[in-house]
Amino acid sequence: MLRRVVLISLISRGTAFLPTATASTMKRMRGGGGGRAVMSAAPSPQEVMAAQLREGALGFEDIATIPKPGQQGLSQVAFSPDGRHVTYLGGDPTSLTRQLFAFDCETGVTRTVLGGGVGDEAKLSKEEQLQRERARIMSTGVTSYAWAAEANRLLVPLDGALYVLESVGEGAAPPRRLFDPADARWAAVGSGPLLDAKISADGNLVCFVWADEVCCCEVPAGAEADAAAPRRLTAGARGEGKTNGLADYCAQVAG
Repeated sequence: MLRRVVLISLISRGTAFLPTATASTMKRMRGGGGGRAVMSAAPSPQEVMAAQLREGALGFEDIATIPKPGQQGLSQVAFSPDGRHVTYLGGDPTSLTRQLFAFDCETGVTRTVLGGGVGDEAKLSKEEQLQRERARIMSTGVTSYAWAAEANRLLVPLDGALYVLESVGEGAAPPRRLFDPADARWAAVGSGPLLDAKISADGNLVCFVWADEVCCCEVPAGAEADAAAPRRLTAGARGEGKTNGLADYCAQVAG
């Protein structure tokens, strides 16, 4: 009863207290002239501390940003099979978008091999989002690549399709799209996103999981795009709630 009397008294006098996101910061509403309410807010801890930060120091927004300052370095560093180049994923240290770079060990020149790609994870399929979550991948753009062990051929999954590069050096041919699962010509083989693409040691074969089955396509000679014809290697999982070719959930998370 006493609480109600106090609350009614405060309201009748035009004064009320409203909590904000932080417990220590209270907004006070006072009755202004003409019966209108005027709201004033006490400064937040961030605003109080901002004036005390020296120039160039990390602020609250910097600390709360992903990626965290100084934590977005190079990743997936690898030598090309001939030892001439060092490839890696990198980019703007303040962004999660990655690009593929190549460093020439003889000339000391670094060049961008491949960039772009999906910058928003929401545009990816549910299957791709779940696999990224299990692999703890937060970056976007070019997130993986693989050299053939015994050939100077590079496989890069990008925007749901597969690309191959014959070289990463100066004057190299542009990336060639090997296979796009959205191509209507292959509707009888599978549909939807492809997962976990791998390239063979000699660089002539690429295998992947597509619509719950293991599929593959040969890497054709020449520079023609979308020239690879996929074929299915396994059967029995599609439509049965199973997936061939992928580790189970526990293995993916643990890996």
